[in-house]
Amino acid sequence: MNVRETIPLANGCAIEIGGSTWNPTESSVRYRCPNSRGGFDPHSSSELPVSMIEPILTSCINRDMLDAAAAARLIDLLAQSVQRQLPAALVPPPRRIV
Repeated sequence: MNVRETIPLANGCAIEIGGSTWNPTESSVRYRCPNSRGGFDPHSSSELPVSMIEPILTSCINRDMLDAAAAARLIDLLAQSVQRQLPAALVPPPRRIV
């Protein structure tokens, strides 16, 4: 994976975003956790194509695998993403869900 961005997490792991190992023009993402030798744990660090995130998340949502608070946070973040990507006139301001 050609890492373009690393997002550190509080648990010492990180989210990495970049070009995929199978096609440098396709974006991929992985959850990377360091191992005791300074490398990373390959079992918890699988690289996924960004295009697969939506079907994975949809499958989890359809099975109520996310608690209500996590689902509400995702709704809020998705609304913000849509607002950033579309002209302001087409998208009403998001409602805060607590």
